[in-house]
Amino acid sequence: MKIFLTLSLEGQTEVAPLWIYDWNIQFLDGDGEALPNTKVEVYLWDGSLWGELRTTDEGFIRLLDFPSQSYTFKAYWKDSKVLYKTLTLTNEEQTDQVQCSVFDLIVHVVNEEGKGVPNVDITLFWLNGTAITTTSTNSTGY
Repeated sequence: MKIFLTLSLEGQTEVAPLWIYDWNIQFLDGDGEALPNTKVEVYLWDGSLWGELRTTDEGFIRLLDFPSQSYTFKAYWKDSKVLYKTLTLTNEEQTDQVQCSVFDLIVHVVNEEGKGVPNVDITLFWLNGTAITTTSTNSTGY
C-alpha cells in the first residue's frame, strides 16, 4: 500500500491511517484434518514473495502486524502444490481455514481368494517415477 502526502506548510501534520492486524490461517486436508509441516508461500498484494513458512502440528501459520490487504497463498505437501488461494485480511486476530487438495488413499491388498494379505510393502509414486511414501499393510491387508 502506498500513501502519498503533500505537505504545503511548514510544521503541517497529516495522519494516514494504516490498519495492522494479526492473522491465523489453518491449512486442512480434504477431510477437514490439519496438515502439519506443510510449506506455505505468502505473496503480497503486488505479487512479490513475502516469505515461506511451515504449518504447526495443528496446521496453522501465524502472520503478525500485516496491513489489511489481499494476500496469495501457495501450499505444498510432499513437494506437490495443493493450494493456490487469495485471502483478504480485514480484522484483528482474524482466523481463516483453507482446504487443500490432499485426500486419503486406502489400498487393500488381497490374494486370489479375496482375503487380505498382511505385511506387504506398498510404495506410492508420482507420475514421474519419484517415490512419495512406503508403508506396509496391516493384519487385514490394508
